[in-house]
This record gives sequence, C-alpha cells and structure tokens, in this order.
Amino acid sequence: ICKASVVILNDRSCLTSLRAFPPASKNLKCSRAGLILWLNKNKCMGNLVKEFNDYRTKMNEVILSKENLVIKRLWNLDTNTYAAGALDVKTKELLGLVASMVLRCDDCIKYHLGKSHELGVSTGEMYEVFAVANIVGGTIVIPHTRRAAEYWEELLNNEQGTRNAE
Repeated sequence: ICKASVVILNDRSCLTSLRAFPPASKNLKCSRAGLILWLNKNKCMGNLVKEFNDYRTKMNEVILSKENLVIKRLWNLDTNTYAAGALDVKTKELLGLVASMVLRCDDCIKYHLGKSHELGVSTGEMYEVFAVANIVGGTIVIPHTRRAAEYWEELLNNEQGTRNAE
C-alpha cells in the first residue's frame, strides 16, 4: 500500500477506487505525484467547477442581501462592461482573463475561464491567451497558469461527462 500521501476525498466512489492504488501497472510510482495523476485519471479529484460556482453564488447572495448601493452599482458596471459593444463578448472575456491572470486573481481567472468555456473558446485559443498573460505578466503568472489549465481541463472533462451521460 502506498503511504506517500494522505488524501481526503468527499466522493465515496473515489474512496473505493483508492483501495486499488497503487495499480498493478508499474507506470505509476508510489509517490504523491503518482497518486495525484492516478486520482485525476480516475476522476477522483474534487469538482473545482462546482465548488467554485456554489461558493460564488452563495457569497454573492450574502453580499447583495446587505443592499449596499455602491457594491450594487459596481457589480452592475462590471456586468455591463462585458456586454457586447464594439468588441464582442468572447473577446471581452478573453481580455478579462488576461487581466485577471496578470493581476493574479484566481477567483477572477476561474470566472473568466467558465464564461469563455460557455462561449465556445477552444483549447488552442485558451492556450494562446495563457501565453499572452505569461508574456505580459512574467514568470510570476506561471503558478496561476497551472491552476487555470487545471480548471480548464475540469471544464472540458465536465462537458465530456455531460455528453457521455446523454
């Protein structure tokens, strides 16, 4: 049994699957990296997208329930900024994503990744956006690019899972 890492999982199916680690295949070593790779391949990592969206919705409701006029006006301005105008919505979301990556705002990055996914941005387009953000922001953006890539992969995996369920 691999004792390289202790993993807390919320999904019971993953707990059952975890008993099978390490797999018979010698390709995965008994290590933290091997365990994480195995969990990803077996879809046992937490649902980043659902957790982010649930938390965002919950906290937005709390904040807006306080009826602060300045916050409401600011959020309205933000919403209107990303509406179609001289630039289309997709372009504005990609610009917002680059700015969020350069500013290193992980919540903002996740939000713009989700919107970009909804708008049909391709993986090729997304990685060009990542490249622009890294050139503009420098190497300090690399850790945020890793998390952005992880979140993008989960968006794609969730989409694939939805298609398979239909």
